[in-house]
Amino acid sequence: MSAPVRIERPASAAAAQALRAAAADVVFVAGGTALQLGWTDGAPAGLTLVDVARLSAAQGITLTPAGRPGLRIGAAVTLEALRLDERVVRLAPMLAQVCAEIGSLPVRTWGTLGGNAGWRYGDALAVLLVLQARVELADGSVRSLEDWLAAEPLPLAVAFHLDGPASPCWYEKIGQREAFAPSMLTLAQAGGRVAAVAAGLPARRLRRTEACLAGPSVDASVWVAALQADLDDDGVAGVRVPVGPADVRWRASAARRLLLGHSRPSLDDPAPPAAPST
Repeated sequence: MSAPVRIERPASAAAAQALRAAAADVVFVAGGTALQLGWTDGAPAGLTLVDVARLSAAQGITLTPAGRPGLRIGAAVTLEALRLDERVVRLAPMLAQVCAEIGSLPVRTWGTLGGNAGWRYGDALAVLLVLQARVELADGSVRSLEDWLAAEPLPLAVAFHLDGPASPCWYEKIGQREAFAPSMLTLAQAGGRVAAVAAGLPARRLRRTEACLAGPSVDASVWVAALQADLDDDGVAGVRVPVGPADVRWRASAARRLLLGHSRPSLDDPAPPAAPST
């Protein structure tokens, strides 16, 4: 007889992290909407689910009091609550926008920001990366989102810290449907930072592409090569989901078109013809 799934409800974030550190078959869960996508035949036998949805440290949205206006967003805050919160709309409007396009209303009502990020494929990650989000851990320390994503296994995220409002930024999601299917490509840019995530493509900053944006104009082949290298699935610690060459090429082409549409003066493409002088 297979071992049943256990559910633990620790009283603190530190206790939750200790449970995860003690055994391999331990998974943090809040809304569970992303976690269930990998359970085609139900939850694996012997799994221990650590319920972190009610941890006090992971609740609420607050304004950070010092320096530049910013937000502390508890990891257990739902995507729908983020979408509707006036502080998020004002200081991180791109995050509110991306939350509006994740799943259906029931998914957004149960799904949390911590779960979307901890899945590694959540659409919100592209936005969080370019906004230079920081992750608060169970011990109270704070590290960059990139450093957190590079850890294997992921430590418990208690909250996400954002400075705001951001410099001019944009976000685009390409999918077969707007919100009810995994994205084929989600791309975000803020300042000189560019990040992407998609089904089968763990979230990452596009460093080679950012270098192209920062440098002099280059021809199309250089851009495509940079994007293909960035969108290959190598180099993400602890995650290996095969992405075929055709997928990488298509995503690189789509990403370049999006970058052209939003940043034409930075790219070496013909500009629209100037209006005739009068």
